[in-house]
Amino acid sequence: MGHFVRACGSLLFLALVYFQGLSNQMAARAGRSTSRHGPCKSKSTDMTCFRSPAGAQRRGQRAARQTRGVTRLEAIVVAIGIGLVGGGAALFVGSTDAGAETRAAASDAARIREAARGWQADNAGVGCPSISQLRMDDALDARVRTSDPWGERFRVFCGDGQVTVRSAGRDGELGTQDDVRVPRS
Repeated sequence: MGHFVRACGSLLFLALVYFQGLSNQMAARAGRSTSRHGPCKSKSTDMTCFRSPAGAQRRGQRAARQTRGVTRLEAIVVAIGIGLVGGGAALFVGSTDAGAETRAAASDAARIREAARGWQADNAGVGCPSISQLRMDDALDARVRTSDPWGERFRVFCGDGQVTVRSAGRDGELGTQDDVRVPRS
């Protein structure tokens, strides 16, 4: 991902350098000096050196016509550059969201697990509670999400004195590598 962002930055830098060169060329065609060593060879730094008054007007009109075309080109290149940078940022943000979703699922699963352990302590010997049972008995806070970030309901498993809460993960299938399991084991 870092290579893509660097490439986009380099592309924008090259575009700026290119357009600065075009700007200098247009100023030279209009008869203005673009630097102390520009077309009029003046040592003046006020950027107003013209070759001749009559020629300057013609060159200025020609430069004005050419400026409209360059402005369109600039807009197209800038739009492409913004699209590339925006696309790279969207990819970067999208890749970090996967980790955030997994952390959110693990946090919700831990809260459900604590509620299930508390329910078991209050109802000794009754069995393993479902999420619906935890809600119905007010053992689970109403603010706790009972579905994972991918839209599947969490599942509660009990055995050997252990309560485990699982989510099928991004792929929606239990028993795969992306499952969220609390506690991990």
